[in-house]
Amino acid sequence: MKPKFFVFLRIFVGLSLVFIIFKLIPYQELIGHLKKTNLYILGLAFSIFFFTHLLGVLRWKVVLKTLDLNIKFKELFFLFFSSLFLNLIFPSLIAQDVFRGGLLSYKQPNSLKKITASLIIDRFSGFLALTLIVLISFSLGGNLVRSRVIVFSVLILTILMFFSFLFIGSKQVFRVFLIFLGKAERLKGRLTEFHNCLYIFRKKSFSFLKILSISLVIQSLVVAVFYIVGLSFGLRINFLFYFILIPIVMTVANLPLTSAGLGTREFTMVYLFSKIGVEKSLALGISLMNFFFIVILGLLGGVLYVAFYSRRLQSYKQNSRD
Repeated sequence: MKPKFFVFLRIFVGLSLVFIIFKLIPYQELIGHLKKTNLYILGLAFSIFFFTHLLGVLRWKVVLKTLDLNIKFKELFFLFFSSLFLNLIFPSLIAQDVFRGGLLSYKQPNSLKKITASLIIDRFSGFLALTLIVLISFSLGGNLVRSRVIVFSVLILTILMFFSFLFIGSKQVFRVFLIFLGKAERLKGRLTEFHNCLYIFRKKSFSFLKILSISLVIQSLVVAVFYIVGLSFGLRINFLFYFILIPIVMTVANLPLTSAGLGTREFTMVYLFSKIGVEKSLALGISLMNFFFIVILGLLGGVLYVAFYSRRLQSYKQNSRD
């Protein structure tokens, strides 16, 4: 009952936040903005959004290859897109990673540590890319942002990135962490083996730079999607605002609080963009359109899973019995 309870709780929290937002923002204003949207520009935004997910598959393949796991792009494509459906139900990215990692480890039972490490590096490179984008954009357009909340958010992102980088890339920091585990030698041994998989990326710096480069392209294009959706709504502001604020919005939306970031993304988007003078109903419309893109890809992932991957999983089970 507990897992189901937390799923419903997160859905309830997300819907509650959306309800509160609509109480504060007249829905008539939102509908007015939606009626004026340019569908051709929206189509362009969705095409780019879809392309970022293809790049996500490519990034995961590069990460796995660095760990000496050569998986076909087609196989990873089905895994990656099938897992998107779970984002519509379960909290943020956690369920997606558990799903794709679990099914891949089912096929590669002796590579669980490497697969888990690949998921962490995959997410870490994305978070690092987001932070770099924010820092570069803030250095170029920090004079445009006068809100202390935004400055504080940028600082928090930077601190989180710094400590994450230290934990993954430094054996000394990791050993300090192990001290807090006391005499749990078995657990320490497993964590050390796991950390060694992560530490490989420090030794293979060229491969990590390649992964980070793909992440920078992905995250920049995701920010561009928000910018293009804003253009379709008729919003004309300096694009640097998006490159400073959207990484913060994405980070909050990815926290395991609500399903697919619903509510947390909209609340953060409305709050931050109102700080730079953007109409709240307009910011809400842009955020909801992004959520609509997520729903479309999630449903596509569900279709792919039912049509293709579920059959493959059944064949794997049958072969293991034989």
